[in-house]
This record gives sequence, C-alpha cells and structure tokens, in this order.
Amino acid sequence: MLALALVLVAAVLALRYVLRGAGDAVGLLLLIPVVLVAVEFGWWGALAAGFAGAALNVASVLMVGAPISVVGYINRAIAFVVVGAVVGHVVARRTRVEKESARWLEMSHDLLGTASLDGYFTRLNPAWERCLGYSARELMEHPYVEFIHPDDIASTIAAAGSLADGPSEVVEFENRYRTKDGGWRWLSWSCRSDGEQIYAVARDVTDRKQDEQQRAQLLSQEQILARTDRGTGLPNRRAWDEQLKDQLARAGTNPHALCVLLLDLDDFKRFNDRNGHQAGDALLEQAGANWRDAIRDSDYLARIGGDEFALLLPNCPPERGAQVIDRLQAATPQGQGCSSGAAYWDGHETAHA
Repeated sequence: MLALALVLVAAVLALRYVLRGAGDAVGLLLLIPVVLVAVEFGWWGALAAGFAGAALNVASVLMVGAPISVVGYINRAIAFVVVGAVVGHVVARRTRVEKESARWLEMSHDLLGTASLDGYFTRLNPAWERCLGYSARELMEHPYVEFIHPDDIASTIAAAGSLADGPSEVVEFENRYRTKDGGWRWLSWSCRSDGEQIYAVARDVTDRKQDEQQRAQLLSQEQILARTDRGTGLPNRRAWDEQLKDQLARAGTNPHALCVLLLDLDDFKRFNDRNGHQAGDALLEQAGANWRDAIRDSDYLARIGGDEFALLLPNCPPERGAQVIDRLQAATPQGQGCSSGAAYWDGHETAHA
C-alpha cells in the first residue's frame, strides 16, 4: 500500500509539472495517496500523510513556478490533514473492532464458522483444529460432507438444504465428523442462513453421547437381568408372562396356534437332600440347557420357579406336542425324571386361564 502511495505521489507531481495551468485540480489528487496511507497505517500515519500531502502540494507549486496564495495553501493543508485524520480514525476504529472479533473467534471453545450454500466452509476459528486435528485450510479445501460419518450424510444434506432455501435456522442438529487420526467426534449444531451464507456454531458433545450410550447399555443390561433367571440363564417368570400375552395377541384364529407345556423335575427335594444344594443348582442348569437344545428356535423355554419350567410351542398340533414331551423327558440329565403336561389354546382363553 505504501509503495502504491509513493507511485501515485510521483505521478501527481509529474502531472502537475506537465499541466502547469491546472495546478489546483491536479494538486487535489494528492488526497488519494494520503487516504491510502491512512487506510494502511491508521491515525498517526494519516496525520503524517496529511502534512506530507500539504507540503508536497506547496512543493509542486514552487516546482512549476506558480504564484503562492498563502491562505489558499493553508486551507488545502488543513483539508489534507483533516481528511487523513478522519480516514485514519475510521480505519483505526474498524481495525480495533476486527481485532476484537478475531480475538473472540480465537478464544472461543465453540466451533464457529461460515459456509457457502454450495457446501464449503468459508471461515473457521482455531477451535476446529483443536477438536478435529485438521487445519482450517484443510477443512475449507474440501466439501464438508467428506468429513461426515456415512450414516449422517443424508440428514446433514437435508438440514443444509433447508438452510439454502432462504432465511432459516437449524437448532440442536447432531452429526459425526471424522478426526485427522481417523476417529469420530459428535457435534451439536445451531445454524442460521441469510439466504447467501450459513453461519454456524457447533459444540463437541462426544463425551455426552458416550455417557448416554453407556447409560443405555446399562439400562438394557438391567432390563435383561430383570427378565432372566440367574440360576439357569433362561427367561424368568416375568419374561414368561410377557411372552405368553404377546403370543396370544399374535395367535389369530389358528386352531393350533399355541401349546403350553409345564415341566417339573421329579423328586427334586430328595435329590437336593441327598446330593446338596450345589448339585441341585447344577441339575437345574443342566436340565435347562438340555431342554433348550431339544426344542426349536421359535419355542420359548422359561424357569417359572423352583424346579418348575414352562415351554411355549407356537404352531404346534397335539401330536407334535406329545413328541416334544418325549424328547424333553429323554433329555432330562443325571438319570432324573420329569413330569409334564400340555395345554392347547382354544382360541378364546386368556393368558391367565
């Protein structure tokens, strides 16, 4: 900028020398390099440029041998200084605001940025590099969808499309961004569009998402444990009751829609007294495993209490029920026997009945 100002000064002086009769008009052109210096160096540069411009204007008059009007050149000198000072003040104020804005962007822990409507970032603050590992330049060189998890691309494109349609906003939109080391970070977005550009604020919510996932897993495990018999690993009475109601709701009008078998180990108390409770627990566990191996995947075996078990057989005609009973009795471990009975749904009975 300073070099350009010097070139313009030389050009004005040369023009003033060539056009001797147009002195005042040509001299006013010195305001241009004064303004350029003011823009580049602010307040003090503007004052210096103003004084220099006034001096050059006088020097150019002397150079061409024109008569000097003291009042006129004092007025022009004042004009040069005032113009330079005003421009310098405006530029200095704007520069201060820009520095404060840039400092705010640098200090923010949030991921701040702007994006074009065609899918590229146009400005990003340093928090992006701290979060993802990519420099701002690396992120802006590629469409931002290249950094998004494949499962989140469709929803991201839909959200960006709604912003591209005109002034609008998207709040608490979440997706995953790839990090430079190959990992993924969850980001929560608040975006606004003025129809020409998208203004975005994002926060890294990876820790929160991981906590939510862990809580969901713990809840799922607790629900499984609440429905599982710890001695055999089979479903418990609570799970059995829910499954029976569900099967009846889906049974329809099939005359052989559902068969219920009840199983009871014979003389289990005597077995416990003779062999001990640990052996009795092992017998229950082995019986459950053997019986589970003897039925279909679609059948449902549960321990409903003590040495009692229940089995749901969907789509089971009576002759097949008898075959299943024979298989289960044969599969009873350690030479023990079991008593069993079958009940066939008549199409009207409730689960309790």
